[in-house]
Amino acid sequence: MKFFMHSHRRSGLTIIGDGSARVKFTNKYVQVEIPAPEYPRNDLFLTCYLIIRDANSVYVSACLKNKFDGFFDDYSKSTLKNTWPTLYKLAKNGIDKKFSKGALNQLEDNDTGELKWFVLSVVGNIDFNNENLLLNPKINKAMDLVLFKSVKMLMEMESNRPTFAERLFDNISSSSIKSMRFWKKCKDF
Repeated sequence: MKFFMHSHRRSGLTIIGDGSARVKFTNKYVQVEIPAPEYPRNDLFLTCYLIIRDANSVYVSACLKNKFDGFFDDYSKSTLKNTWPTLYKLAKNGIDKKFSKGALNQLEDNDTGELKWFVLSVVGNIDFNNENLLLNPKINKAMDLVLFKSVKMLMEMESNRPTFAERLFDNISSSSIKSMRFWKKCKDF
């Protein structure tokens, strides 16, 4: 599965509807590629995956590949919450298994068997035998949500940086006990 945002059309996808959307059907997921809405040029595309969750539901997801491997080890909860509120809320929703408003979670990539990060939502009561699956309003609403939250999160991450004090605290709090003893001695000095 590919990163959700890319600058060229993927090959091997079938054109549907008015030609702007393209899809690929597999045994485990449906890949949907659309042009980025309201993007001034025609060279940015977004991909959503409808991954089978169970007999009647799908994860509607945007793949972030390995973007967050080890990431959460470097920041405190307060730094995440204050610096990247969208990321924080998505991660919290993922931990709490609250998928309806978008969540950041790891799922297995059905192409490689590896865990990858996804912004996702769950849509239930789906009839996979219905040829109009992609026209389902619940699917379209979840695709809009997942793609919007993914782009918003990445924009926040690009433009917001933790303060020096937050980074210093995060580095101190993630250090070993030995380092903590050093800081305590400095404080007592």
